Amino acid sequence: MNASKYVTPLTISLAGIFAIVLVVVLVYFLLIKGTYQQYGVEMGIYHQYVAYESPLMLQQANAGVVSATVAKQTVADEWNQIQMTKNPNIDYSNVMNAWSQYINELNFKLGPSIDQWMPSTGIKPTAPITTPAPPADPNAVVKANPIVIPLNGGSPIVVVGSFRQILHHVAAWNNFNRIVLIDKLTLVGISPWVAGAYTATVYEFPKNGTTPGTLFPTGTGATGAGGGIGGSMGSAGRMPPMGNMASRTPGRP
Repeated sequence: MNASKYVTPLTISLAGIFAIVLVVVLVYFLLIKGTYQQYGVEMGIYHQYVAYESPLMLQQANAGVVSATVAKQTVADEWNQIQMTKNPNIDYSNVMNAWSQYINELNFKLGPSIDQWMPSTGIKPTAPITTPAPPADPNAVVKANPIVIPLNGGSPIVVVGSFRQILHHVAAWNNFNRIVLIDKLTLVGISPWVAGAYTATVYEFPKNGTTPGTLFPTGTGATGAGGGIGGSMGSAGRMPPMGNMASRTPGRP
């Protein structure tokens, strides 16, 4: 049976739609910024007209503030829910604690979560999925807001299955316990088996991301050899844990 029955420009477009669904949370995050900006605009209009005696203009300005306030609260509540369900506890207010929390996230939470969750999608990757090694420099962690974690070092994740199985697998990333952007989905092969390849990037939003605590002193040698990945921890006396291996068992559906 020829692959064209399943892999056509139309079906590839459908795959793209599934991938786009995974971007919704990130687009929504951008929506928060726009909503807050609109709130500021409406407050400015209100203060501009509050000094005037025109009841109609004041009423309109007041209605705009009320509407913007409701929209602001709505997106704030929804974002707080996302923070609670899809975000790890990484707090930048203390750099050393943030570093420890990030190491714990990479080696003991994110990787194992992928291991445990992947079978629920119906298919497995053809090779292990890797997470990056944490930086040896504590200060390097708090320089990123949001935290961007490319799985597999940015290289494609490859899965094999039927066309429907692959679409289900890709869409299932919406149910993972982290915010994940799926991109560059491609489908090739002859039915009933098709190979799907895509990149996956995890986005994490730390607490106090815009107001991190005091940076750790680097002159004491505590950050090791230049703060590179896999470098020495200096006074801690040991190497930081290396990147985790997720989905260690390759296979087919």
